[in-house]
Amino acid sequence: MHLLITMPLVLFLSLWFYFFTNHKNLFLTRLSLRSSMLAGVCFSALSISFSTEVLSLLNALNFKGLVFFYVVAIGTIWIVILATRSNNYPLGYNFKRPRLSRVDYILGLFLLLFFLTQAIISYVFPPNNWDSMTYHLPRVMHWMQNQSVAHYASHNPWQLLYPPFAEFAILHTYILTDSDYFAQSIQWVAMVGSCVGVSLIVRELGSSVRLQLWSSILAATIPMGIYEAVSTQNDYVLTLWVVAATYYFLTFIGNQSASAAIMVAISIGLAIKTKGTAYIFLAPVVLLYLGLILKRKNITLIKLGILIAVMAVGINASNFIRNTDLYGDPIGLSVGKSAATPAFRVATLYSNAWRHLAYNMASESKEVNNFITSVTVGMHRIFGLDVADPQISADKYFFIPYGRLLYSENYAPSPFHLFYFLLSLVVFYLVREKVNSRVYVLFFILLAGFVLFCSYLKWQFFAGRLLLPVLVLSTAFTAIVWDQALRSTHKRWVNFTFFALLSMPAYQSTVHIARAVEKPLTGEKNLFNTPREQLYFVERPGLQQSYQDLTNRLTANPNCNRIGLVLGTDEWEYPLWVMLRQREKKFVIHHTNVKNVSGQLEKSAGTPCLIVELNNTKNVARIK
Repeated sequence: MHLLITMPLVLFLSLWFYFFTNHKNLFLTRLSLRSSMLAGVCFSALSISFSTEVLSLLNALNFKGLVFFYVVAIGTIWIVILATRSNNYPLGYNFKRPRLSRVDYILGLFLLLFFLTQAIISYVFPPNNWDSMTYHLPRVMHWMQNQSVAHYASHNPWQLLYPPFAEFAILHTYILTDSDYFAQSIQWVAMVGSCVGVSLIVRELGSSVRLQLWSSILAATIPMGIYEAVSTQNDYVLTLWVVAATYYFLTFIGNQSASAAIMVAISIGLAIKTKGTAYIFLAPVVLLYLGLILKRKNITLIKLGILIAVMAVGINASNFIRNTDLYGDPIGLSVGKSAATPAFRVATLYSNAWRHLAYNMASESKEVNNFITSVTVGMHRIFGLDVADPQISADKYFFIPYGRLLYSENYAPSPFHLFYFLLSLVVFYLVREKVNSRVYVLFFILLAGFVLFCSYLKWQFFAGRLLLPVLVLSTAFTAIVWDQALRSTHKRWVNFTFFALLSMPAYQSTVHIARAVEKPLTGEKNLFNTPREQLYFVERPGLQQSYQDLTNRLTANPNCNRIGLVLGTDEWEYPLWVMLRQREKKFVIHHTNVKNVSGQLEKSAGTPCLIVELNNTKNVARIK
């Protein structure tokens, strides 16, 4: 079954080949190797989204339906490739081998080894992230069981309400392999795609090949990104679409082509379908586009703007309709409003920006962390603010990670990358008159995205991963600015500083991979001495025994295979699915006694013969 995971890969490779070799494609020219790769990823994702929605409407979202889709899609692409090929443009005519030094080859080799290491980790470790256990993967299991992505009765509204694209992609891997071995590969692909996108931004704005390589390394080695890339979260998937939208928008500013506008629309549409924070991080792109229309007063820009809006909404239409039918609005604002600040205030912006910056300065030193915490609390008191104010904080106290939490996918800060970005701001000021004008556009997207994030969302412990799109985009800005500084001077101290800092990401990445809390390679219980089933419970080891006992009791009952679940909004549902599937007895699992608005859908689920209660606070998993 695992061999069938090659079907999405073949789809992507076919699209990549099409854009790289065919001059009659959407862009009316053959793209470079990396540009065609990014375009291939975008259209592969669009295909996954479209096929999932169509098969869902037909109640055919199953193994046969997916295999049929991939066979038809891949076959169609190759028919188009063969029908539009031209002997006037031999294969590889547009591939120009860059001139690489020994240092460049070393950088490239490191990047490839890093990607390979992360790919192996994503495969050998099971998903064990908290959010994955409560809603990312349970929604996948319900969809697969129902053969549809239609809403169902659920105690956890996030299983229904949150944008579904990342889980659509996971669903494809699950159906094709009948396992979760490739579930984390979606975030890994997004990491690789984001690094390619960053290098394309750097290239688009005129930087050298070496700086393109270095920007990719800097992006890949963001601590939070290292952990996100081997999880079933969706922050890196969102990051990919934000990076892609930024790249295509920068390209659009240069040529104002319809193809670039279409790619902006696809990127924005997929971003919105992946995570709600897409509205925040891509609002600056929309504002800049409106500014472009006002400045140039061009009817073509207006038409393309309408095209972008229609395509972006169209990609999300099905999900908007599902949410509107159940919750009364397309994105469920009434359910998720607790994470938002009541209103814009300068004090909120100041507080949240300060705390996000302070959080990412965390270190191994307890004394340094205590000092940062004291300064942060003190700077709030000066302006009459309280770090625990519920108007601006989702959590009751300010927190800086320490010890093993520095190596957790829930908390990992990025002190080195923050330092390098702040240093690049100084360098940017010094070389501001020499940089490409579009660098200012990139800087605005970065700054405005961060400001909107701090203004709209309350501060919370886990915000580090929510800011991943800003962190990844900042590496492109950093590389471009340093490239200009290196070109502007031949002073040895500038080159020495640059290359000294260049060595840090490599070291930092190895430390974070080796010490990862959720994906342990070392320590008392690690990959090499712990059964896969036990690794699901790395974050909550106290739950495993109760889940095992429950599973044994359920499988021992020969007369019941329809289970009703009673649980809270943040319980670990996914391990129960996995452990029951491993016992090779087929169960039908639905939520029952649902008190929220989705309870109206419970009648269609049928009557359970057993009711199971999950209460992780009390380490309870039992038959009621």
